[in-house]
Amino acid sequence: MSHFTDLAHQYIDGEWKPGSGSWDIIDFNPYTGEKLASITVATVAEVDRAYRAAERAQTAWAETNPYTRRLVFERALRIVEDREEEIAETIVAELGGTRLKAAFELHLAKEFLREAVQLALRPEGRILPSPVDGKENRVYRVPVGVVGVISPSTSPSSSRSSRSRPPSRSATPSSSSPTRTLRSAAAPSSPRSWRRPGSRPAC
Repeated sequence: MSHFTDLAHQYIDGEWKPGSGSWDIIDFNPYTGEKLASITVATVAEVDRAYRAAERAQTAWAETNPYTRRLVFERALRIVEDREEEIAETIVAELGGTRLKAAFELHLAKEFLREAVQLALRPEGRILPSPVDGKENRVYRVPVGVVGVISPSTSPSSSRSSRSRPPSRSATPSSSSPTRTLRSAAAPSSPRSWRRPGSRPAC
């Protein structure tokens, strides 16, 4: 499957590029033994550059209104739906799994994306009593830092979707992970890092 060669790159700071580490990860079909791709690992400096890119991107993403963020997830869902057959073939080849398993994993990934579409318009917050007359305390969830998502090799698409989509409603994309999650390319399953929501009080 020739597209595996194209996917043997890492998404760092807005560009797809090969790693420049000192060794390769060999990706193969565990059922047939066919070599699918040779992926050169990233260096510490490249990982750091991906992290810094996520950190820079967060500022603009945090200022983006939730209706625009919702459009991003709607587009991501459409890309997965449009490329469903292609993604399924990739899952089968890389995991040596069945079409039934691939279809189930894609179903879960799409459901997580549909939920993320809704979450964009459901920000969480709390109003707490204040000891000061005429005042109230409000608690907001805000991004607190860049995190990496490491998915198990058995169900990469659905696992990464469930972990990365909810935080991204108030967070940011940027870089990290292997090929089967990349097949939906430019949006939903390309390698990403996310900021995790935290909490802070405000009066």
